[in-house]
Amino acid sequence: MIRFVLLLLLTFLAFSVNAANDSKLDSLKMELTVATEDTLKARILSDIVSQYMENDTDSAEIYSDQAIKLLESISPSIYLAKAYSARGTLLIHKGYYFQAVDYLMKSLQLFEELGHDKYQIAATRNNIGVVYERVKDFESAADYFSTAVEVAEQVEDDKRRGVILCNLYLNLGSSSDGIGKKEDALHYFQKARQLAEKHDQKLVKAKALNNLGNFYAKEGETEEAFKYHSEALKLKRELMDYSSLPSSMFAVANYHIEHGEFAIAEKYLEEALDFATKYNSVYNLREAHQFLFELYNHMGNLEKALEHHILFKQYTDEIRGDENSKKINNLIQKYEFEKLQREAEKRQQAKEQRIYAGAVLAALLILIIYFLYMLQRSKTKAALLEMQRSELEQAQLQLSNNNLEQQLSFKNKELTTNVMHLLQKNELINKVSEELMTAQRNMKRDNQKLVRQVVFELQSASNEEMWKEFEMHFQQVHSGFYESLNEKYPDLTPNERKLCAFLRLNMSTKDISAITHQSPKSIDMARFRLRKKLNLNGADQDLYTFVATI
Repeated sequence: MIRFVLLLLLTFLAFSVNAANDSKLDSLKMELTVATEDTLKARILSDIVSQYMENDTDSAEIYSDQAIKLLESISPSIYLAKAYSARGTLLIHKGYYFQAVDYLMKSLQLFEELGHDKYQIAATRNNIGVVYERVKDFESAADYFSTAVEVAEQVEDDKRRGVILCNLYLNLGSSSDGIGKKEDALHYFQKARQLAEKHDQKLVKAKALNNLGNFYAKEGETEEAFKYHSEALKLKRELMDYSSLPSSMFAVANYHIEHGEFAIAEKYLEEALDFATKYNSVYNLREAHQFLFELYNHMGNLEKALEHHILFKQYTDEIRGDENSKKINNLIQKYEFEKLQREAEKRQQAKEQRIYAGAVLAALLILIIYFLYMLQRSKTKAALLEMQRSELEQAQLQLSNNNLEQQLSFKNKELTTNVMHLLQKNELINKVSEELMTAQRNMKRDNQKLVRQVVFELQSASNEEMWKEFEMHFQQVHSGFYESLNEKYPDLTPNERKLCAFLRLNMSTKDISAITHQSPKSIDMARFRLRKKLNLNGADQDLYTFVATI
């Protein structure tokens, strides 16, 4: 009675889920009819395949074909890689392993070429390992599971990494068990179970429990095995995972066969056969008929035993595990060889690109060196021209300076000559004046007055004319002297400025006295007053030297 109620409850839940799935499928199909863009159509088709995968593999295969054909008409993309992967997974469930590997290798090739995330690569390698495990090539299966683990551990997202790793540990346990590594198998099953519980992966947990039951069954611990198988079956029923339910049903049925409970075993096996038929899983159909053959053989029902044995052989021939294993190895080796060829071609292309890049770089380097050489040559030439120009300017400047020095020397000589001429002229006037003054003593009084008047006018006119002529020649030679003197010492009197001019010509007190008709004593006194105005208080400061710097 309790079993009947549970069956009704599960049937109701299954109906509710199927109704929800049908509603979602109808919605996706409606979207497909209005979609115009190819990539969007392919995505919707992939979603439809995922919906059908659980309960209608034939429909899933039809829509999978449509998605692949559509995506293959476009350039290779991540969507095509996922479509290949989904088709491979579908074919694994149906038991067509050789075809499954063909699609999985195409998927793996695209995932690796497109550089997609590590999760997809690890998942695809995991599915290839599953194929090897199904055809009993456990060594190859373990190799693929191990390389998939290495890739999966590089997945950055903690949740996704945990999900793929718990599946991989589960499969590593199965392959280790197949090889005969019992301790490794138990370790991986337990690790898969723990990781599945951590990341809430109930289906993986159910499969781990089932595998633990298989492990203990092989060890002869039937009660422990039955406990794990029963727990796995219960969880799978709750999850309504019809693709994996048969494996747990087979295990529970086998327990009841061993204990002579044939009626109970028959119910489990018939139910498992229904699920395998509905899901169209060749692998589970073969297993179901094998267990039913053994059951009816134990029961002595030879007619039914023969019927199921014939079906068992039929599905075994369809799967043809040994031949498939060889064909799968050949197919994978073909893909691996093509992969190596592509990698060799890429290396060759990379080598050629490096050579080309090196040649271009060398050409650029030569051009740069040539450009730098020409630039340096131009700079050197420009520097040489600049040096020559500078030397020419220096020569011209030197020549100009020499000319100026010659002109200055000539002017100085001319000025000196004029000064000497003025001195001589002044001496002559003084001599004439003295003689007139001597002669006037013997003259009449009126004549004496006239002579003195003439002497005075002669000397006055002589002084004024002499000074004008002196200043004219002096300014020609020392043009900026008076301007600089007036700027630095604006308080100087005209006579002090004249004295400065005489000192600039390095004239002695005697010469100045002769020109100015002043006594040497007066000239010395004038020089003393000039030193004070020029702030030359120290005896070590020479008046001639100072005036020469103005």
